[in-house]
Amino acid sequence: MDLLYEEGDESAKPTVHSYAAMLRACAVTGDWRTATMLLKRMERSEIQPTAIHYGLAVQACGRGGETRKVWHLLGDMQGRGLQPDKHTFTTALSACAEANQLNRALSLIERMYAIEVQ
Repeated sequence: MDLLYEEGDESAKPTVHSYAAMLRACAVTGDWRTATMLLKRMERSEIQPTAIHYGLAVQACGRGGETRKVWHLLGDMQGRGLQPDKHTFTTALSACAEANQLNRALSLIERMYAIEVQ
């Protein structure tokens, strides 16, 4: 990922779209460390992550077996006023199932109903 961007290099500044592409690669491979680092970099570079960016990071964390990070990211989304979509919730539910965290899964389902996720 560093090949695409070096901090301070104004000519190679990533865009909201290039961050999404990098996060998508993290989601596919389960590279949660890079995904969470990319979200932090976005904030430092004053590019606001969208629900899509967070959803991809949640997917990376879920595939990487980092259930706590999934919950942290969902909390961050809520704090920013971003609503997870059905794909993000499904990923989070899968992570809970993998980690045998049924109470958290039930909490997610309740939240889905509360915000009427379609």
